[in-house]
Amino acid sequence: MSLDINLLNELGKIEFNCIQFDSILKFIDQIRNAKIDNTGEITAITLADLRDDTVKPSFTQAQALGNAPRHDGQYIIVPKVVE
Repeated sequence: MSLDINLLNELGKIEFNCIQFDSILKFIDQIRNAKIDNTGEITAITLADLRDDTVKPSFTQAQALGNAPRHDGQYIIVPKVVE
């Protein structure tokens, strides 16, 4: 296993309290101990496995706005989540 010194330096800047660190270590142990013997064969998804991109009937703008809690008559208004 190679060790990336720059990554290690960045990870060293992360602040944890003891409870958080303990829960992270327990989660890592759960992943390590996961039973993966009977998961079956993992195959890749190819473009042939995807459905065709076809146009289908959908909601009108009025129907979509009618289901929205807030709108301005043209667009759905959503709360700001990113500063």
